Amino acid sequence: MNDPAKAKLIRPQRGSSYGCYFYLFSFWPNFPEQYDRDNWMKAVNNLAFRKSLLRALDRIAGITCYDPYTPENFLMRTITPTDFVAAGGKDFTQQEFDTISNTDQHNYREGTGVQAQAMKELQAARATFLSRSTCPTTRVRTARFSWPKFTSSS
Repeated sequence: MNDPAKAKLIRPQRGSSYGCYFYLFSFWPNFPEQYDRDNWMKAVNNLAFRKSLLRALDRIAGITCYDPYTPENFLMRTITPTDFVAAGGKDFTQQEFDTISNTDQHNYREGTGVQAQAMKELQAARATFLSRSTCPTTRVRTARFSWPKFTSSS
């Protein structure tokens, strides 16, 4: 801000501690056969495949769509939000989960290495590429945005 007096009155918005979204996998898919269930089973049950996706998702880039100035204020690394509960004067996310809570899982270089490992293992398991899956959602509405319904991706 150019006006120092106003700058003292305004602060960045704090991150929300009451809502978040996480990506989860269906390990036993029951979607239509046209989406190649058996192939998805091979992919999703492969640890290297899941790790490569974990490393590839840049959450800061995603949150930047919501808040381009201070996206790290909205970053959550655990399903339980910070400041939700504390025990012994220590936040729950810092108890046994502090390694996960304090580490950014996005790592493009490591993800590329794990992707190569996953590709090798999936080829050995006779998986075909690209693996397809449905993405079932319902219309989600929040105070800030609305997501349209979609049923499949390939």
